[in-house]
Amino acid sequence: MTDSPQIVQVSSGSQTSPNSLYKAELIHNQGPWTEPDKGESATMENIEWYNTRRVHDELSYRTPVAAEQNYYNHHTAATAT
Repeated sequence: MTDSPQIVQVSSGSQTSPNSLYKAELIHNQGPWTEPDKGESATMENIEWYNTRRVHDELSYRTPVAAEQNYYNHHTAATAT
């Protein structure tokens, strides 16, 4: 994976699964690897990106981390008043 952020708009429809994204974004674009450790490391980086930094249309084109932070900020402010 590169150090620069990647913005990939993905439909949340049934045709797009994490497995198909993994194959399209990682295996086809960056593989094959000559050493298993490099493939494993790339897979872990891909999982980290998918779970924290990907832009998602169901989250108003925010990352999961940003959406979660917004949720907690909103609910913390609401309970403080």
